[in-house]
Amino acid sequence: MAKERYALGIDLGTGGVKVGLVRTDGALIAKRTAEISTRHPYGPLSATQDPRAWWASIVEMTHSIVEEFDPKDALVAICATGQWASTVPVDATGDPVGECFLWMDESGASYSESIIGGKLMGYNPL
Repeated sequence: MAKERYALGIDLGTGGVKVGLVRTDGALIAKRTAEISTRHPYGPLSATQDPRAWWASIVEMTHSIVEEFDPKDALVAICATGQWASTVPVDATGDPVGECFLWMDESGASYSESIIGGKLMGYNPL
């Protein structure tokens, strides 16, 4: 009989983090989720999150799954996906130095519009 094999999936979405362990035949073995709060520090058009909270959630949930199911010897794939077009300011070592400006942040739109002299086309998340 063939040994079971697993894939670990990590999804960093705007609303939170999801980590799952899936058998290669598609069966979901374990799932962990954590909400991530979005802040609006510069008014209603701003949208930021703490990248340290992302990492802490990913590490905690991954450890939880590995400790419970011990898939190490049968883990054949890891897939990670994240938010698009979000900006995390980092220092020279790659450590975050501030909040991540999310893909839906529009707090700088008026500055950009004044530079290019007109309305910008953008994604409206509402």
